[in-house]
Amino acid sequence: MKRKILFFLSILMFVVYCGSFGKESPAEIKAYIEKIDKIVSAKKSQPFKRNRPKIPKEKRYINHYYADKVITEYHGDYHLVFDGADEHLMCYYEVNEKSKPYGVYKLYDEDENLIETGFLEKEGIHSGTVKTFYPTGELKSKLPYFHGKIAGSLIKYYKSGKIQQISEQNTKGIHGKSKIFYENGRIREDFTYVNGKEEGIGITYYENGKIESKQPYKHGKKHGETIWYYPDGKIKEQLFFKKGEPVKNK
Repeated sequence: MKRKILFFLSILMFVVYCGSFGKESPAEIKAYIEKIDKIVSAKKSQPFKRNRPKIPKEKRYINHYYADKVITEYHGDYHLVFDGADEHLMCYYEVNEKSKPYGVYKLYDEDENLIETGFLEKEGIHSGTVKTFYPTGELKSKLPYFHGKIAGSLIKYYKSGKIQQISEQNTKGIHGKSKIFYENGRIREDFTYVNGKEEGIGITYYENGKIESKQPYKHGKKHGETIWYYPDGKIKEQLFFKKGEPVKNK
């Protein structure tokens, strides 16, 4: 299943451009993303036509020829992609006049639950907010794009709707502050990243708000004295690291 999803993503040509933005102001970027998001949201109330019936779980079959393949149905300005083994819907995506991906797309799990939505422009470039969902429908994460460039922070959610993580992003991953929270809202981890690698002092916390550890990093590896604490604040352990390896002496 994962292999097929990766194959399909390559078909859609998902691309993230590097580099800085143009002359657009933050307000213009925000307005454009909001415009695209409204287009994606409007599709929720517009069902698409499906030629093949969904096969009930108890009647699913494995055809050796189609087991590792996908089946595409062509419906004018959109395509449907089905799993070759049991013909469950994997993806809906809109196309332009050249039948290239352009517009709203939706990804589904093996039970045809919606797990991701977004918007593609210029044959696969993201714009607007890419959203992922739990199989039960709750929002799981969101990440904004502007003409293929990440244009904001990655936000993850618990199923309850409370924020689980907020991380500043660039094309190489987390870049800047990254905070992870307990479901009660208290902070669990507070780290800084540079191009996807930890940098500086990372702090973890117990659920009661007390510091659990202080961990120094350099280029993604522990470098310096790491200190762990008991929930009452007393020092539990101290260990010195150099380029990710523990050392006895400084």
